[in-house]
Amino acid sequence: MPTSSRIRNALGDIFGAGHVLPGPSVREQGRGFAVQVAAREAVAGVRLDSRSFARRGRASRRCCDALFVCLPEHGHIVPVLVELKGGHAARALSQLEAAVDILCESAWHERLAGLAILDRRGHERTVLGVVVARRGISLRQAERNALRSRGLVVVIRSARSVRTTCEELARWRSGR
Repeated sequence: MPTSSRIRNALGDIFGAGHVLPGPSVREQGRGFAVQVAAREAVAGVRLDSRSFARRGRASRRCCDALFVCLPEHGHIVPVLVELKGGHAARALSQLEAAVDILCESAWHERLAGLAILDRRGHERTVLGVVVARRGISLRQAERNALRSRGLVVVIRSARSVRTTCEELARWRSGR
């Protein structure tokens, strides 16, 4: 089973060590997201920005704030894209979609720590997008279905910060 440090090293190889988050949390604009790591679970994250993708020759594109790779004790790796919104909440979904497009079209969908984490074809490879926003963003069922067909399950939380677990993230991704 991959450990947090192995996942962190793999993310550093892909995105550059300067983008790897020191722990399982990210904060920006007064918003935060954190994963509580239980024994026998692994979590690591990387801050995403235009420089993350420029390293691989990608054009600068606005995307979400972070990618976490979570491995619950029982289950598959859960890739989690996080967008922290202080304002302009309507942009959150397009930023998550841009990140999925970038990650799935190039080297980022390679195998991470021996496990494929991004693949639009399989349900097990669905990416979870979490939006933490000051105000609520509403999604109609048709919009949720369209995002899911693109490999993205979106969970929206109106809060200053979200603290969750790997198991809960796995449940959110599966729609339970």
